[in-house]
Amino acid sequence: LLGIAPLLARRPGRLSGGERQRVALGRALLSRPRLLLMDEPLAALDAARRNEVLPFLARLRDVARIPILYVTHALDEVDALADRLVLLDAGRVLAEGTVEALTARTDLPLAARRDAGVLMACTVRSATDGLATLDFDGGVLVTIARPGPPGARLRVRLRARDVAVAIEEPRGISTQNILPVTLAAIDEGSEPGEVFLRLAAGPTTLLARVTRDSVARLALRPGLPLWALVKAVTFDHRAAGAADETPPPPAHPLPRIEETLPWPG
Repeated sequence: LLGIAPLLARRPGRLSGGERQRVALGRALLSRPRLLLMDEPLAALDAARRNEVLPFLARLRDVARIPILYVTHALDEVDALADRLVLLDAGRVLAEGTVEALTARTDLPLAARRDAGVLMACTVRSATDGLATLDFDGGVLVTIARPGPPGARLRVRLRARDVAVAIEEPRGISTQNILPVTLAAIDEGSEPGEVFLRLAAGPTTLLARVTRDSVARLALRPGLPLWALVKAVTFDHRAAGAADETPPPPAHPLPRIEETLPWPG
């Protein structure tokens, strides 16, 4: 499950940080837990080691079927692993819900981050010539990354700062993604000169971070049809299990794992 077999001949002191975390997970599983609490398990690792461990955490979530309470400040870990998000501030619950719903809200501290943006559920349609086409509920996106084979499902973070809008359909530009949307609302931004545009692409909400000057210059108002522009190179979709970081298959099929790690019920 955790790819530990090649490590068995090593002394603990010769394991990398990511390998130590995988071994620690295995040790925790051997205690047959009914729930796992992970308190910032990747905080001490560099980016490469974090990317090494994330796919194994995703597999643990999907295969072991153990509830996991995961504490983190890192949005990429939330994007890759979380089903539901509880946002805390000074011990107080600010909001709770699906990750997709909370990332689309501009009234939460998440919106004050420079990497603020919505998380979108997508399915890979095709991948050819260095480009991948992703279907989402409301349209199609083109990206340069390698999210997996056709039919693979993933979540894409579309940062608000990477979305521009036009009041007329653009032509003759390099931007790959030109999406017809409707301006649903104009929300206050985290900086004095900024606002968030809440854009409806069918049932999916997008956010665009623009200046107040742009709102006035383009006479933007709720209900106005617009085009959302997103370059293919801007997407963040490092969801665990992506094509370039898939861990090796587990040594045993799921029934053996269930037999080895029983829990009540």
